Amino acid sequence: MLTPQINLDRESWEEQARRFVENNYLALAIDEDGDNRPESVLGAARYLMEDRDLQRIVLIGASSGGEASVIANARADTDAVAGVVALSPGGGTESAADLQGQKLFVVAEDDDERFVQTTEELHERAPEPKQLQTYSGSEHGQGLFDGDHREDLLERILTLVASACDRS
Repeated sequence: MLTPQINLDRESWEEQARRFVENNYLALAIDEDGDNRPESVLGAARYLMEDRDLQRIVLIGASSGGEASVIANARADTDAVAGVVALSPGGGTESAADLQGQKLFVVAEDDDERFVQTTEELHERAPEPKQLQTYSGSEHGQGLFDGDHREDLLERILTLVASACDRS
């Protein structure tokens, strides 16, 4: 499930969603829902589990969507939430210890310092298994897919999803 950063909408995930579909995954992109972002993410996850009968879900979000995905993962009361990918997350550090499943935290080294610090703190506080990927550059959130590291980032995410969903 894909949650965009606050200045983008669900359509901004089109290229990444296509890559998931090409790899035989269902991809659902949702829009931000103001102050209820984590609840929106959880609601969409429930929809996928109940109406689409999915057994394993990975939450992927960028910036504010990354924060919402982190908080939703920590609040999920099911092990069907198999992981989280947070690109330049805007927050969620208070939820890090409760994160479940596989975890990938990604940031550009010259992004705004608060996003770098939040990403590093999430990684530090989260339980294993977890990964921290810092790329060169200053791209933020979904902008990481526009930089030189786009293919590496997509492959890292696809590898995590395959592992979290018991597919290799």
